[in-house]
Amino acid sequence: MKKISILILIVITVISFSKVKEKTSFRITGTIDQNTTKTEEIILVTQTKEVQDTVKIVSSSFEFNGKVSEPTNAAIIVGEKMIKFPLVNDEIELRIINTENNEFEIKYQNSKVNENLQSYYNKESKEYINKYKLLEEQKVKSENDIIKNNIMASEDSLAVDFLQQLNRKYKTCPDKSGLSIIISDLKGLIGTRNHSIEIGELFKLLPSNEQNGFYGTKIKSYLAQSSKIALGQEINFDFVDINLIPYALNDFQGKLVLLDFWATWCGPCISQIPLLKKVSEKKDKIQLISISIDEDIDKWKNKTRELEMDWINIHYKQENIDLKKNFFITGVPYNILVSQDGVILRKNITMTDLLEILN
Repeated sequence: MKKISILILIVITVISFSKVKEKTSFRITGTIDQNTTKTEEIILVTQTKEVQDTVKIVSSSFEFNGKVSEPTNAAIIVGEKMIKFPLVNDEIELRIINTENNEFEIKYQNSKVNENLQSYYNKESKEYINKYKLLEEQKVKSENDIIKNNIMASEDSLAVDFLQQLNRKYKTCPDKSGLSIIISDLKGLIGTRNHSIEIGELFKLLPSNEQNGFYGTKIKSYLAQSSKIALGQEINFDFVDINLIPYALNDFQGKLVLLDFWATWCGPCISQIPLLKKVSEKKDKIQLISISIDEDIDKWKNKTRELEMDWINIHYKQENIDLKKNFFITGVPYNILVSQDGVILRKNITMTDLLEILN
């Protein structure tokens, strides 16, 4: 009996010492090659805006202390240069080798956040995107509608397989640091954005504080959008355009309608304007309505003139409706394709796919 008791005590002791104690604050100790910069201060900021701190560089060394409520994207600013890295409550060593080229080394004492994110961004998502782009190229080259439909089905299967692969990985991963950042990226990643059920399964793996945190709130809005703005749902609303001309969405029944959410500060939105112009030329088949989520009204109006957006342009804030809120818009570009009968036909359709349908 004594031998059993001693054995149990040994096991408990081993478990106690092997368990990594979770940190409640961070300490970043760093060195910098000052041959590349003359600045005497260094700034730390987080995407969540939870941390914004400035410290002096002393003998090429610096130190930041603080805490974050969840893993977050962070950046260190040295002069005009910005070095991005994931921040978590941990002991972190950061060595800036050459700020001109943004080269740096980073070591975490306990958390696997950097390892998880490096694996996702530099390997897993990269491999997935390369496979997806290859299918897109095959689809564009093909003139056979049956083959195109088969390729689209393959793209959907690829997205589901990728999401399920990540689900399996993180179900068994003891340290899920950075997973909220990864899921936030997945909801907008090419091909995966329309697979909210699989993204929702990944979301369930997050601890409650991260589900209700900065990234978790964005993911929840996306999941709400996916469930409440559903395919087959009938939609209609009244609005006035940039020239104060009144319309109702059902004024355009009989042809397709594309609701294109965008902003003047959104690079991907601006880059797809040439394709939107091609869509707008198909006036007999589709009505294009661009909906700006800009807060600066003058900037929005000036940009539509500058880009020669010669179709219906409206602002998300209407007299009796907030279109950004009603359509759960958490990021742009985002679009909704409405059928000739006024129901949601597709969400986040690529302009290439849409032009193929119109042609």
